[in-house]
Amino acid sequence: MAWSLYKREVESFGEKINEIIKKNDLTYEKKFYSSIELFYDFYDRNPTKFSFILLSQNNFPKKLKLNNELNPFFILREFLTSYEKNKNLKIEDIELMSGMIYGLILEPAKMKSTKLLNGKLKDRTEKVYKACINILKS
Repeated sequence: MAWSLYKREVESFGEKINEIIKKNDLTYEKKFYSSIELFYDFYDRNPTKFSFILLSQNNFPKKLKLNNELNPFFILREFLTSYEKNKNLKIEDIELMSGMIYGLILEPAKMKSTKLLNGKLKDRTEKVYKACINILKS
């Protein structure tokens, strides 16, 4: 039952991220910023649900899989691959870069869920976005 709830919520969230990523009228930067903002706004509006997702994600057996098209990590990896091509960047290790960016976005939510960070996460979108862009450009 916990796996079903986790899978449903993560994949539902992945659908919302995909909606942003697939918008043709947004720049890559705006898609990236809006995805982070969506993530943090989701946390601010649903802290209990989000904390469940965040804190339980590594406790399920490896044989249980999410749909890769709706898995936020794989959405990010595909987005960064497309971003790299569009911006003529050279990301030497897309897996590592994806993990670093994913961790940078997730850590404030983990800190918030364990009471190490106060205030709304959405108010931190700009700082986290800039840090992500700086990592991509380095």
